[in-house]
Amino acid sequence: MEVIKANPESVSEIFDKIYVIPEYQRPYSWDEEKCEDLWNDVKGQYEEDKENEYFLGTMVLIKKDNIFEVIDGQQRLTSLMLLLRALYEHHQFKGIERKMYIFDSLSDDVDKSKIKIESRVIEQNKEDLYKIISGDDASLDSKNIFKLNYELLKKEIKEWKKNNNLEDFTRFLLNNVKILPIDCGTEENALKIFQTLNNRGTPLNDSDIFKSHIYNSLNTKEKKDDFINFWNNDINSSYDWYFRIYMHILRAKEGIQDNEINLRKFFKDKIKKNNVENIIEDIKKILLIDSYNNEMIDKYIS
Repeated sequence: MEVIKANPESVSEIFDKIYVIPEYQRPYSWDEEKCEDLWNDVKGQYEEDKENEYFLGTMVLIKKDNIFEVIDGQQRLTSLMLLLRALYEHHQFKGIERKMYIFDSLSDDVDKSKIKIESRVIEQNKEDLYKIISGDDASLDSKNIFKLNYELLKKEIKEWKKNNNLEDFTRFLLNNVKILPIDCGTEENALKIFQTLNNRGTPLNDSDIFKSHIYNSLNTKEKKDDFINFWNNDINSSYDWYFRIYMHILRAKEGIQDNEINLRKFFKDKIKKNNVENIIEDIKKILLIDSYNNEMIDKYIS
């Protein structure tokens, strides 16, 4: 594994950068309880000891052309941006604008058409988050997860600021709250680090990675939409197992008899070289295994 880079950074420094949430990530999923915990953690530290630093956790990243791909930490990062927006709702600090939107230091202007986090998750995450940050969230359903969390944070801040200094707290959040971003250099390294650090929640499967590579290789919106409908309707916890079966079928067809290689490496190479539409059709056929009963399967493997 290559040498990784990791130095603690303040929330202000974290949001001086631009982030992408890659396609294979799961959608934003923090509920109101987790966002309330985040608020209470930061608020509690401020009330107890606002002069010292407070460590909030880690992020696992890959730097690509001055943009950071988020492998682990998207839930906390996104929730922090919602918190910044909620603070801005109560006090229009210009400094917060520069943390939420792309900022041009030469012109001293913010580009309100672009925010610091671009979600490429194959859901509505990108549009929904942008609507919240830009203040154009009236069209969002009241049960939308971004809106629920944002409204919660606004409510908490409104109550808290009655007896507290919001400007002082905002400075504490931006300057004293620290995160450890780990720049891993490559996707392979990042996923290894992620799997080591992530002992809560659901880790990414190999199939999550394959999903993004297949999706990106399709050349029309119609094909991409059809693929996502198929994926969302048929995916289950055993999906990696189907890809493993498929790998052995392809290895047999190609007469490969050497040791089995890493599943992720095998399919990343195949997805780059092969027609992904053929891969999708093959996977659909393998999924038919679920429709066979044990006696039918035994007939073929005995």
